[in-house]
Amino acid sequence: MIVSAVMNSRRKEKLSDRMRELERRHLDLVQDYALLSEKYAYTKACALKSVWEFIPFNCQNFSNIPLPNSELPETSTCIGKYAIMDVMGSGQYSIVKRCVISNEKQAYSSTFAETQFAVKVIRKESFRSVESIQRIEKEVAALKNLTGCMNVVCLKDVVNGPKAFYIVTELCAMDLYDFNEKFKYVIDDNALAVVLRQLINGMEYCWSKGIVHRDLKPENVLLHMDKDHGMIVKICDFGLCEQLSPADTQVKGFCGSPGFFAPEALLKQEGFCGVRGDTFSIGSIALEMLLPPQYFGKQWMPGYA
Repeated sequence: MIVSAVMNSRRKEKLSDRMRELERRHLDLVQDYALLSEKYAYTKACALKSVWEFIPFNCQNFSNIPLPNSELPETSTCIGKYAIMDVMGSGQYSIVKRCVISNEKQAYSSTFAETQFAVKVIRKESFRSVESIQRIEKEVAALKNLTGCMNVVCLKDVVNGPKAFYIVTELCAMDLYDFNEKFKYVIDDNALAVVLRQLINGMEYCWSKGIVHRDLKPENVLLHMDKDHGMIVKICDFGLCEQLSPADTQVKGFCGSPGFFAPEALLKQEGFCGVRGDTFSIGSIALEMLLPPQYFGKQWMPGYA
């Protein structure tokens, strides 16, 4: 009995020692994790600062991204002078919301009588490379260069906030995808002709400026209802566009959306004509508008699988 009690006591002591050792190791791991988290946060902050502050303002290739304003009011419902309203759409790295110019004398309301805008909110933490911020530079540059074209969405403002980058544009009633969904069975040749005529007009203006869109699809074609001109088609989202030189009309690298990008985007890695790629996308848009959903989805889309 005495021997057994001694052995049990030793086992308990060993277990206690092991538990204390495990607790010590656990605390060490927690401290190491906290230290690594702190270092990661610092490294991430330095990378974001380099991408969003140092590089754009020390390189000649960046001239359309304004200086960041760390004191600018920025919340989920406000950025500077703009009151942020409901979400209109979202992508992988950005959210599109409705906004208005806020007024200190007027309470926040979804029924503002003031002019409403669309604001593309780009989360800075999602853009940590020079290539990604170059995309934003190209998008803003394209919108500025295309100002004045009735069939391209109008740029209103660009805001470089502490945590996000904001591209403010005019607000349209709906995009072509929603239009297709709501009025699919009443769309005829005449309705298609109205859309295509304006879409081609807008893209011809882009091409005349050396800009290819590279991601034309129904979601990137907006419809604005005007009391004088009726339905106006407006091209938006130039996040994947390219500015071409007169001597080189080729684009390289794959981008676009299934069902709408040209086959050359996959087959010709050495480059292909950007204008022809956009033209193919316009044809795909027309095809989706005319074909019944089951045909476009079952006969056209499988080719992109």
